[in-house]
Amino acid sequence: MNAVSAKKLLLLLAVSVLMTGCGKKQEETHTEKETSAATLGSAEDILLTTEDSVQYQFQYHGETFRARFLDGVWKIYDSYRIGNDQDQIIICQALADEHPVRDKAGTGFRTPEDMAFEWQQHNLAFLLLPEGAPWKENARDVDINPEDQGKDIMQFFLERGF
Repeated sequence: MNAVSAKKLLLLLAVSVLMTGCGKKQEETHTEKETSAATLGSAEDILLTTEDSVQYQFQYHGETFRARFLDGVWKIYDSYRIGNDQDQIIICQALADEHPVRDKAGTGFRTPEDMAFEWQQHNLAFLLLPEGAPWKENARDVDINPEDQGKDIMQFFLERGF
């Protein structure tokens, strides 16, 4: 096994340990995640604004974030900086209220929870990838699109040949 293959194997092992956890530690993490409360009260709290229905801004904890809706895809810039799962769902609700994203089958629309799951996978990738890794820069912004609906971090890594 060469050094690159060994590095990939170690990263995949680390990802699977993080995703599945082990023993009591996993239970504690799961409970902690379930009880993490939203800091936002509703979708209106982010004060989503636009001048052209493509480029958007919203507020989160006193900071301005940018988002773009183009060709049926929401892109949230610097999305890795927002880690609260419940707040991600509320933000996705605000975005979906403005422009819904088609589901993978093309017969309906993605839910805010489903959109937030994709965002969480991007955040996890950003956290796990070492500085300078080719995909780290891509993971800092999430593109919520129909094609990636339901994919977890392992599927992203395998598809991209990491």
